[in-house]
Amino acid sequence: LPALEAHGFVAYLDLSGNPLGHASGKRLLQFVRRCSSLQWLLLEETALLYSLSKLINQKVTENRKRSANLLHQHQQEEEQSLMALAADLLQDPPARTAPIHAPPYGHTRWAPPHDAG
Repeated sequence: LPALEAHGFVAYLDLSGNPLGHASGKRLLQFVRRCSSLQWLLLEETALLYSLSKLINQKVTENRKRSANLLHQHQQEEEQSLMALAADLLQDPPARTAPIHAPPYGHTRWAPPHDAG
C-alpha cells in the first residue's frame, strides 16, 4: 500500500486472488478512506472477512458516487458559464449617450464639443 499511496491518484485497483488477511484488510480500509480517487476495487478470491470486505466496498462506492456528483456539478457550472457568455455576446451594444469626437488635427488637448444652444 505505501507504493500506491505515493501515486496520489488511483482510480482502479484489482487485488483479486491475493491472500489478504484481516490485518491487510484493515490497512486496505484505511487506505480506501484516505484515497478518495479510488472508484473501483476488485477483491474476489481473497481471504478477507465478508464484513470487512463490505465496509471497504461501501467506501469505494461512496468515492465513485462523489466523483460522479462532482463531475456532474462541474459540467453544469461550465454549461451555465457558457450560456451566460453566449447571452452577453448576443446582446446589442449599449447606446452611446453622446457622440465621441476626436480632437481636430494638430490639437493635442481634447475638449468636449460646446453646445450651440
